[in-house]
Amino acid sequence: MAEKMTQTASAATTPAPQRATSAPAQATPGAKPTAKGAAKAPQKRKPQPRQRRIPQRTCIMCKQERPKRELIRIVRTPDGHVLLDPTGKKSGRGAYLCAKRSCWEPALRKGRLEHEFGVAISLEDRAALDAYVDSLPSEAPDPAAARPKRAPKAPKTANAE
Repeated sequence: MAEKMTQTASAATTPAPQRATSAPAQATPGAKPTAKGAAKAPQKRKPQPRQRRIPQRTCIMCKQERPKRELIRIVRTPDGHVLLDPTGKKSGRGAYLCAKRSCWEPALRKGRLEHEFGVAISLEDRAALDAYVDSLPSEAPDPAAARPKRAPKAPKTANAE
C-alpha cells in the first residue's frame, strides 16, 4: 500500500503537461482590426450575374439549331388546326421553322409539316401559312455560294530534253 501512495504522491508532485498556446491571430490582408486586436473576416465579393441559358430549338427543314426566338413556331392545336404561334405559348404540338423562304416553301410543298404533326392541313390553315410565306422577304443569294469555283489546273508536262 505504501507503494501505491508513493506513486500517487509522485504523480501529484510532477507538473501537468501544459497545453500549447497558439500564436497570436494573424491579421488577414484587407481586414480591419477590432478593438481587441483580432481581425475580422474579409468582406465578401458581390456575386457575378449569372449567364442566362438561351433555349435552343431545331428547324424541321434545315436541321439547324438556333435560339428559340430566331425561329417561328407552328402549332397543331388540340382541335386539329395548324396555326402560326408568334408568342410560342399556344397549347398543342409545336414545330419550328427558320424565318427563311428556303425552309418554309419545301416544308409546305413536300408535306413536312403534315408529317411532323400527323394530320392533314386544312385548306383554311394552308391558306394562312401560304400568306405568311408570301410575307417573307425573298432571299438574296449567298455571295460565297454564287462565287464561281476555280477550274482545275492543267497537269504539268515534263520537258523532254
